[in-house]
Amino acid sequence: MRLRLTVEERIALVITLLALAFFFCWCVPKARGADWYVNPDATGSANGTNWDNGWTNFATIVWGASGVTAGDTLYLSGGESGRTYTNALTTGAAGTSNAPITIMVGQDAGHNGNVTISNAVTIGHDWVTLNGGKSPDADWPAGLSFTTVNLTNFLTTNIGLTVINLSNSCVTATQNEGIKLKWLKTLYAGWNVLGSGAKIHGINFTASGTSVIVNNSEISYCLCVSNPYDGINFASNNGTNWSS
Repeated sequence: MRLRLTVEERIALVITLLALAFFFCWCVPKARGADWYVNPDATGSANGTNWDNGWTNFATIVWGASGVTAGDTLYLSGGESGRTYTNALTTGAAGTSNAPITIMVGQDAGHNGNVTISNAVTIGHDWVTLNGGKSPDADWPAGLSFTTVNLTNFLTTNIGLTVINLSNSCVTATQNEGIKLKWLKTLYAGWNVLGSGAKIHGINFTASGTSVIVNNSEISYCLCVSNPYDGINFASNNGTNWSS
């Protein structure tokens, strides 16, 4: 029995092993993160693991190693026909470039009504996506003419998340890497403090400095309505650079 490999056989074996390593590194999809749920009607164990056991408000969301962390998706129940949340939503963990944290409106029957947050939303960590789309991956239909009427209908049909904050900016991002805001509407930002001199906006990126660059970020299919100052604002001492 021949036990030793020829040079040609050794080369072929190395090539095969390298090919297998390449396949598993690049062709096998990464494991998907966990799904978490916020549902004010939940009556279970309140551990966020499904709609029945969901966290009942934003204050009870667990972030980090024991809860929502990089790669995970957090769903907000809109009930059957819409739901309003009155407490503020603030992120408590960061995602990564390969595994962002995603916050979405509910997609399942009984939880896919429109969500309204009548308070501040603060994204205080990098690599976080806030997606309020009823169809979160929807894009402009091919062949549809770009008119004001078509654009308005397209946005209002698919936007399932509205943020109203009468005393401050509606959505504030304090970080500048990997922030994605999609399919949301801001309304009446700062209306209760008009005339105070405060600069309040629908969407406000507050990271500032002489060389701040907003990287790998996106604002798409958003409506900023009835905001007394800029609908979208980027704070910087020397002009914020936008890179997406």
